[in-house]
Amino acid sequence: MRQFFGGRPAIALLGAIALLGSAAFSVQAADRSYATADRHMDGFWQTERGRFLDSDMLREKLAAAFKNPAKDPMPGTGTDPNAGAEGVADEIMQMLFNEQKEDRGVNIETTLTTLGALAGFSCQMAIRENLVASGRKPLKEVLKTLRARTGDTYFSGPLLNACLAADSEESVWGYVGGAALTLNRPLPDLAEVLQRTTDTLGSEKFGEPKLPAEHLPHQPSEELLWKYWNVSRNILALHNEPPAYWPFIFGMAAQQVILLGKDIIDPTLAARIVMEAAVPMAHINPALVYAAYLK
Repeated sequence: MRQFFGGRPAIALLGAIALLGSAAFSVQAADRSYATADRHMDGFWQTERGRFLDSDMLREKLAAAFKNPAKDPMPGTGTDPNAGAEGVADEIMQMLFNEQKEDRGVNIETTLTTLGALAGFSCQMAIRENLVASGRKPLKEVLKTLRARTGDTYFSGPLLNACLAADSEESVWGYVGGAALTLNRPLPDLAEVLQRTTDTLGSEKFGEPKLPAEHLPHQPSEELLWKYWNVSRNILALHNEPPAYWPFIFGMAAQQVILLGKDIIDPTLAARIVMEAAVPMAHINPALVYAAYLK
């Protein structure tokens, strides 16, 4: 089935879900009022899968299992025990498609922003879980704490920057930029995104994407991160994926969406949308993210 939106073709997915380009939409940086939302209210999740993944019961079981990881995923979760990294990335992508489905399909800019936010933040959480929570390194040795005049706290450091934006295949940027290169499209200007993020730390402009109006996501990256981190991280935990792999699985999912959407949105722009979310959300304070830690 092919659908059209604004003159651009959409790709049919799962026989019913179509990726759609965005209409002009104004989105600013998050004001954090979303954090008062009741995640258990009707309509917060569109699917039973989303409600299950966000349930306190599941997180408590995963937290216990996280301390003593089993070989196979938890039984009764509807998760393929034989899925490799690509299969897990696909499961996350399909979950987002199902949850973000609108009347006419899935807004691709919003999905790309979501995956960028998840990928960026997972770089920080991979460091925290793999090195700090495990007792291998103290926080001050692996992450630099930055405090803005507003009182907001951010985190940075060489390990975080390498996971996020190293010029190699083993980074979020490697997967995202690799999608554009695979399609013979130029890379977006990542240096400009990095510099603008640094310049706007602690300001109202932090996290606000610099994109054409018709390609803005429907929600800010911080709001999307707050909503989807717990459910996405729980998918990773159900598959016993170690934290060190999390950023690359999210990067792989973003890569898949860029490749799927190549006829809807220019791959260079799609890669930029991902990194516009990934870069600022890599530095955000985990205290602002719902269920940032599994345990």
